[in-house]
Amino acid sequence: MKNTFLLIILFFSGFTVHAQKYVFNTLVKYAWLKSDYERVNYTNSKDDSYHLILRKSDDSFSAFLCDYKNMKEHQFKVIETKSKNEFFFEFKYIKSTTLNLESKNRFSDYYFKFENLSANDSVRKVKLYGYENSKNKKPSIEYELEIKNYPENLFHSFRIGCLHPFERIQDLNIHENGVVISAKRKGLFDYNTKYKLLELKEVNFELEVKN
Repeated sequence: MKNTFLLIILFFSGFTVHAQKYVFNTLVKYAWLKSDYERVNYTNSKDDSYHLILRKSDDSFSAFLCDYKNMKEHQFKVIETKSKNEFFFEFKYIKSTTLNLESKNRFSDYYFKFENLSANDSVRKVKLYGYENSKNKKPSIEYELEIKNYPENLFHSFRIGCLHPFERIQDLNIHENGVVISAKRKGLFDYNTKYKLLELKEVNFELEVKN
């Protein structure tokens, strides 16, 4: 994932009733440590209303473009080829569906709070607490974050890749510039794990979805 990407978008033929263009300028790749799970996300650092997720397994390679403004999720089949150390992706449109916000609605009463722990010239440590509601005094989940200085706020890229089941809660944002480079989680379903930023890259491409 460290090379140049050429992206070709193919769509089903038919009557075009709407065309939506999405601009991406950031690639992030996070790993869930002690597992084989990795998540590659394309986002726009200035607009967190949409993002593109790449999911690869032994028998499939798919992409999901989530659009929160229009409440749509666009699904693609990804065909990957490699030539001279460069990766080429061909995106074949499969379908568009209504964006599922079940997890957001399920945790709609949750209250989140950030607490600064320490900082140096380049990295600050921050605690993120999640409470079942604003009246609870004991958090049900905690994250210890290491956030590296960055000229844009990329917290939503971390949320999308790692903050399951809160990844679709757009209000969950630290509202400060920086990129999360590592995190530790404990609580909620007894699900404890660590996360690490594997790759951060500036990109420049557009996707146009016609459906």
